[in-house]
Amino acid sequence: MKIYTLKSDDHNIPLYCWNNLPESVVRKGIVHISHGMAEYGQRYHSFATELNQAGYLVFAHDHRGHGACIEQDGAGYFAGQRGWHKVVDDLATVVEFIQKKFPSAPLVLMGHSMGSYILQGYLIHHTPRLAGAILSGSNYAPRLLLEVGLLVTKLECLRQGKKGISPLIKQLTFSSYNRRFKPNRTEFDWLSRDPQAVDDYISDELCGFSCSNQLWHDLFKGLLHIGANQHLKQIESKLPFLVMGGEKDPVSVPLGQQKLTKALRKAGVRNVTLSLYPDGRHEMLNETNSQQVIKRLLQWINQTVMSQEYYPVNNSAPELTES
Repeated sequence: MKIYTLKSDDHNIPLYCWNNLPESVVRKGIVHISHGMAEYGQRYHSFATELNQAGYLVFAHDHRGHGACIEQDGAGYFAGQRGWHKVVDDLATVVEFIQKKFPSAPLVLMGHSMGSYILQGYLIHHTPRLAGAILSGSNYAPRLLLEVGLLVTKLECLRQGKKGISPLIKQLTFSSYNRRFKPNRTEFDWLSRDPQAVDDYISDELCGFSCSNQLWHDLFKGLLHIGANQHLKQIESKLPFLVMGGEKDPVSVPLGQQKLTKALRKAGVRNVTLSLYPDGRHEMLNETNSQQVIKRLLQWINQTVMSQEYYPVNNSAPELTES
């Protein structure tokens, strides 16, 4: 794995690259991963190596307040001002870097949970030449609920400070997710049916931390923005989307992923595939049927990359090299 450091205003973005091929060579294409809340880019190492074996170069970066960025930002904190805009701009910086480095390679952007929202925010304001977009563990929440969340987080920022950690916000979010799976073995049973995957998450010191009042406030602002139909209409209508997740994911229950698919289609996005897994929870890449999930995911990526007229890449095509 190679690590790059990119500059985005006054912030350093850690960008990780997995490639089991000779340096600077891409056989099929590139996948970039935007991780979720209270985790980090390198947590996708196992998935990245499977993508490598399938012929894809893989990138992932740490969002502000996560992973290697915790030291410079503080855990679970984007920024004091314009936090949502800054994490979206960071993704723009990363995509620009990847596409300048590999200008002819098909690029698929994947976002999980919070990362899927950041990805949607990016696609609303930018129109890069992409092969496809994957939204994992995502949601389309009612605006009234989001407005209540925005108000609660604003009040908690005033009461505790922007970097404060609110027990009320935790009770309304992560704790409420876990209540759906009583009796609970751990606080994070909602992530996966696989006890080992849950234990690995708990034992990882870079996972499972409580995020700041300001990050939650930034997130609710972002969710209200990306949920508006007039904003979704700004997404490139020809871009293929895969919305994937577990049917029992408490983040999107009830029907959040189905509503997201419908909202994208209503906004004019022509090619949206919905892939849901019975009994699956929030992290399908770490579920008991993860191999089935990865196999189907690879099928979609392969089909999407190969079908792009402006990316005439196939298994017998010349290798794509770094510029």
